[in-house]
Amino acid sequence: MNLQEIMNDAKEHRIKMKISKSSLAKQMGIPAQRITYWESGKSRPRADYFLQYLKLIGFKFDTI
Repeated sequence: MNLQEIMNDAKEHRIKMKISKSSLAKQMGIPAQRITYWESGKSRPRADYFLQYLKLIGFKFDTI
């Protein structure tokens, strides 16, 4: 599983959990546009933001 596949699954999970990009970005202290870029594959998150993003949306995965 590559990063974009994880981001795609995480985005689906975020939407399912009804967590908006703007509320998530506010919790993370970043612009919502940055989350849009990550989820679309236009950019990659730093490791610390990536882990925080996954934790805040409650996303867990077994395999990378």
